[in-house]
Amino acid sequence: MENPRRGAVSRFTHREYADMYLIYGETRKVSTRGIVSLNARLAARLYAERYPDRRHPTYEVIERLDSAYREGRIPGTRGSQSGSPRTIEDDVVLQDCEEDPRLRFV
Repeated sequence: MENPRRGAVSRFTHREYADMYLIYGETRKVSTRGIVSLNARLAARLYAERYPDRRHPTYEVIERLDSAYREGRIPGTRGSQSGSPRTIEDDVVLQDCEEDPRLRFV
C-alpha cells in the first residue's frame, strides 16, 4: 500500500506557522522549580479547534517549527541560492512585535 504522505509537500503559510507558534506559547507552564515546558500535542489540538477550515499540523510539525525558530530559521523557506538557510533578522522581528501586540510574549 502506498503511503499518501510520501513525496507530498505539506507546507503551511507564514501566517499559519505564526498562529501555530502563538498557540504553542499559550501552552507554556512553569513548574515550582522554574522549569518551563511547552505542550506541542495540546497546541496541535487547540489549533485544530480554532481553525477548523485550515490544514491541521501534527504535534511533530509544531516541535519542528519551534526548533526552526530557535535556530533562527524561517519555516517554509529553502534558503538562498547559495544553499545557506534564510535566517530571521532580529530588527524585523522586533518591528513586527511593535506593530502587532498579539506577538508579544512578555
